[in-house]
Amino acid sequence: VCSRAELEAALKDDAITAIETDLIWSATQSAVVHAHPPATESDLPFDAFMDAVTQAPQRKHIKLDFKAPDVVQPVVWGLEKYYAKALRERGQHVWLNADVLTGPGSDACAFDADQFVQACVRFRAFSSLSLGWTVDVGLGHTYWVDHVAALRALLQRHKLLGDPRLAISANLRLVMRDPGPLQQLLDECRGELLLWTGVGEPPVSEGLVERARGVFPSDRLALDVSVTTGADALAQEAALRVYRAWRRASAVVAKLRARDADADADDDFHDRARRRPTCCRG
Repeated sequence: VCSRAELEAALKDDAITAIETDLIWSATQSAVVHAHPPATESDLPFDAFMDAVTQAPQRKHIKLDFKAPDVVQPVVWGLEKYYAKALRERGQHVWLNADVLTGPGSDACAFDADQFVQACVRFRAFSSLSLGWTVDVGLGHTYWVDHVAALRALLQRHKLLGDPRLAISANLRLVMRDPGPLQQLLDECRGELLLWTGVGEPPVSEGLVERARGVFPSDRLALDVSVTTGADALAQEAALRVYRAWRRASAVVAKLRARDADADADDDFHDRARRRPTCCRG
């Protein structure tokens, strides 16, 4: 939900029990707004969203997905100051989510993981932390042991392994290529596992979803995925394989170009260093 129209539809839909939304800072609007990058503007500012969900006749739980670190403090402060009482009285739960570690196929993360956890801990009375990794489905293969070890260390530093108000957020496709590392982490903590598919990612097959349900405990597994069936699932997977091959080839080309640019810069430097200065004689 990233617009007023989408929010109104979600609030009226009896089948929806929780609303997920993205949060960014809009420089042009000078406000925290609900928009999915690369969008930077929205007709739905944070206070309007919270007013609506805390005053609607039907109770809806809320998942706030932070897309930039600069909105964390103002959002948590606003929740605590203006909406804590209403959320508590209505029994509305809030998930505070961010991709705080680099994951499969990714080499960058905008968040400082420790700072995000520290900022959210103050609002833990009726909220859950949802922590995940930045990923690139086109380049990544699976969540390796090192990815999971980084999250385990984060949870240990903040004494969260034994906290049931924890959600580990991961991409379904990437997890199911080797679920072992996340299975082990789930055995070591009391939180739940949220498996998702991303915006623009092809839907997954029903068979893959059933495999996930067979691998992870049903009472600790949540799914936020786009599912397709039959022949369409095969076509989507074929398209994804082509996309992954293209992304990998593009990454190789980018590295070669960067290497050539560095080599050209070095050659130019040495060429200029070898030149003798031109002198004028009287």
